[in-house]
Amino acid sequence: MPVFKAYFIVIKRYLPSLLIYFFIFIIMTILFSKVIGSQTSFSFTAVKANVVVNTDESSPLIDGLVKYISDNANIVTVGNGTESIQDALFYGKADYVLRIPAGFTESFMSGSNVITLEKTTGTMSGDSVNMDVLINQYLNTARLYTLNVPGISAEDLARDVAINLNNTAGVDFAASDNQVNTSILYDTFRYMAYAVLAIMLMGVVSIMMAFNDPELAKRNLCAPLKPYKMYLQMFFGNTALTVIVWAAMCILALVLSGVLELSPGVLLLCLNILVFSICSLAIAFLAGKFVKSQIALAAVANIISLGVCFLSGIFVPQDLLGVNVLRIASFTPGYWYVKAIDTIKDLPAVTFDNVRPILGDMLIQLGFAAACIIIALVATKQKRQNMER
Repeated sequence: MPVFKAYFIVIKRYLPSLLIYFFIFIIMTILFSKVIGSQTSFSFTAVKANVVVNTDESSPLIDGLVKYISDNANIVTVGNGTESIQDALFYGKADYVLRIPAGFTESFMSGSNVITLEKTTGTMSGDSVNMDVLINQYLNTARLYTLNVPGISAEDLARDVAINLNNTAGVDFAASDNQVNTSILYDTFRYMAYAVLAIMLMGVVSIMMAFNDPELAKRNLCAPLKPYKMYLQMFFGNTALTVIVWAAMCILALVLSGVLELSPGVLLLCLNILVFSICSLAIAFLAGKFVKSQIALAAVANIISLGVCFLSGIFVPQDLLGVNVLRIASFTPGYWYVKAIDTIKDLPAVTFDNVRPILGDMLIQLGFAAACIIIALVATKQKRQNMER
């Protein structure tokens, strides 16, 4: 099979250019895994709001409320007067202003609620809502005691409410290293599309440029090898290159992510990237019909690979892309490749009904591949007819 051997001789010549994209993929995966490892935290720290508290009276209930606020927020002091408070809210020095008018304790203990708390907020932010929740939590707890313990004194009420609200429950987030590695695995397969598309473009188009050289083409016409056998061997070469790139990238992704178990989800990811590799081969075959120089090849390979990756959600998650961008991206195979990965990631169980949408996304990718091949064949036929005229 002389053409098949010549195929890989040409590939060997361009091997350094192809390995560049392997190294880019490795670097991207390692950097991303480091970021995921450093940012994966399951601890929670409450953010305290800046609160101004103005009281017109002093009582055990008020003192307990102020202490409860100070434990869960930052009590700040600003100048007296409405203008000072408005300036503090405007410039962000305070998020919440609470005023406790005189007579509030007596009104609250009697249950009349004639006198209520007064609040002022700059904007409807999360801090103001949290403060409302904290204050209501304290007052509602106190209300339960006044309703169920008749004749309770203000001192006993403040003490019992403080004891009740100090009872907290700890929350532990259980997360195994396998969860983090699995997240890295899905993102690794997503980034892999860039390397596969770029390598197939560089490799296949380089082969086609070499075999489509006018002098070499004339020489091949004089060779004893029939044209259909030549094309068949080139087809075997393209198939072998696709399988090699696919297998190498899958093994590399599994090793880098630390997931070596071939679960059904992993097998679906490998099948998805195989379909995308076939689609990349078809895109490269179409591009090879128009690219005539190495300079043009480098430009086309980078424009197509980077354009598809940025547009379809390979580099940027589809959740962060706009509706119009996603609508445009749906006309690229990368969009359906990423969509299949997201579906596999959220797959509860591997059943035919659950896998059907994934297979549909793969079929759409194969549809893109078929369209590229048809366009390339039409262009070849048109070119041949023009040469015969």
